[in-house]
Amino acid sequence: MEHKNTMDTYIKESKEALEKMLLRPQETVKELEDLYLAQEHRKIRIVASGSSYHAALCARYYMEEILGTEVEVETPFSFVHYGRTGDAFHFVISQSGRSTNALEALDILRKKGEIAIGITGDTKSVYREHCDHVLDYGVGEETVGYVTKGVVTLTLYLDLFALGAALRQNRITPETYDAELVKLRGIAASYPVVYDQAQAFIDDNFSLLTSMHQAYVLGSHTAYGIAAEAALKIGETICIPASAHESEEFLHGPNLQLTPTYTVFIIDAHDTTSARSRQIYEAVSAVCERCFYIGLATEEPAAADGPADGRKLLIAQDVDHNLLPFVYLQVFQLISYRVTESLHRWEKHPVLGRFREKIQYKAKEE
Repeated sequence: MEHKNTMDTYIKESKEALEKMLLRPQETVKELEDLYLAQEHRKIRIVASGSSYHAALCARYYMEEILGTEVEVETPFSFVHYGRTGDAFHFVISQSGRSTNALEALDILRKKGEIAIGITGDTKSVYREHCDHVLDYGVGEETVGYVTKGVVTLTLYLDLFALGAALRQNRITPETYDAELVKLRGIAASYPVVYDQAQAFIDDNFSLLTSMHQAYVLGSHTAYGIAAEAALKIGETICIPASAHESEEFLHGPNLQLTPTYTVFIIDAHDTTSARSRQIYEAVSAVCERCFYIGLATEEPAAADGPADGRKLLIAQDVDHNLLPFVYLQVFQLISYRVTESLHRWEKHPVLGRFREKIQYKAKEE
């Protein structure tokens, strides 16, 4: 029987894909670096949709910190209809190379006399017809539409681009560059450890996770990018309403919807906001049994005598805030996959076909 690839297949392949990129990091991003360094820019504007947009959010603050340059992330639809040009270094991302909105954004760049730089996982796709430069970001094959490997590899590609460009601009020293690569390689190597911890967490909370009806995912700064991708994955696979909120903003209205049936995931950003995240967890837990805390064991205060809180996933790593996507993303990818698989929710409502008949969206057929 022919093996069928699943989300789980590509989650497991992520370690190898990340390590391959880190083997020759300067080769991975050299072409994008060359284009960026060819002239001075006040800012960088990344144009992307869906999971690619969230990967850019996950990389944004690392890029800003390393490059010392403002980074904006904008959706293609917004860019096409309301966006500015002439004030930034632009590139447009589509993993499949067939995103209709991304193709429109590339066409707009050309129309306005800008260089159309397209970053994709498939350089042989229709994308190449709309780009002046088409760049492969190194994801390799991913045939499942609910992308996983593509998100973490794109995040790494953007981080490596920032590191390489900053090194060539003398914004960072070779020692800093090498130290960051050591961190990234260590995180990639530990991917199976996080995988096993996440699987055990899902097993321990299986009844609660497979009875979710609606979900909030909370995170701050770089962790908000993780929350946005987590909410998308939960919504598109498990097919329940799911939304992402900045942790403190959740307390300014969305919290008023809470009932005991709600699910809330709180992502510890491993920085000065960690204590506040723990307070939010305690408050939400007083209302909702399905309140889960995703954090690092190094951030958790010493526990008092008594059983551990099974709704907390405390990953045994110490990772910088801006590198948390490489730890936390796979947790939510696995939750989405395991719950959807267990509930047999891959098939969408039959009436959804009417929606697809009425509107062209997402991907252009070759």
